[in-house]
Amino acid sequence: RLGPLRRPELSDRLVRMAERAGAPVLGVYEWAISGHTRKANAALAGIGRSRRILLSDTMLDAYSDDEIEVVLA
Repeated sequence: RLGPLRRPELSDRLVRMAERAGAPVLGVYEWAISGHTRKANAALAGIGRSRRILLSDTMLDAYSDDEIEVVLA
């Protein structure tokens, strides 16, 4: 399941980073995988205008905003 990220500061940081990298995104979404695994995961998914950032709920629970930004970078 995917839902919009409910951490606006982190979302803004990641959207700006993607734009600077030349990969604009639709938004940042929380990816609910904790029911299946404890591993942290992040992804840039989609092509062109459908591109979005996915962050697992397990990553959001275990890592700071700075760490998440480094992982995605």
